[in-house]
Amino acid sequence: MSMGEPSRIAFIVVMSIAAALFGWLAVARRSGATLGFDLAVRTGVHGWASPPMTVIVRVLATVGSPLVVSVFFAIAMLAFHRLEWKRAAVTLA
Repeated sequence: MSMGEPSRIAFIVVMSIAAALFGWLAVARRSGATLGFDLAVRTGVHGWASPPMTVIVRVLATVGSPLVVSVFFAIAMLAFHRLEWKRAAVTLA
């Protein structure tokens, strides 16, 4: 499916704005301008710290580990193969 000219222009404008904002944020971060915000967020997150929250975060970190993600990927590829969902398998790969 081809994008129409107005859609293509809108896409380019949105991507240009996103790239400019990312560049601005990278420069601000590099210069230390975001340090106050970073420290405030970190302090707020640490305020939620508790043993149960630590367990939850460790479980979530394990789920996102390369080993677990690889196993999920392999299971999904096997399921797509059995269901003959070739396009889904290609997209996932």
